[in-house]
Amino acid sequence: MGEGGSWLPVTDVAGKKNPPPLIPEEDYLYH
Repeated sequence: MGEGGSWLPVTDVAGKKNPPPLIPEEDYLYH
C-alpha cells in the first residue's frame, strides 16, 4: 500500500484505478 491506496486495503495499481470513496467518481474522472 502507498499513495492513493492508504484508504483501502488494495495495491497502488487498484487504488489509482478506483477513485477514493470520499469524492464522487465523476468528479474524480474529470479531474
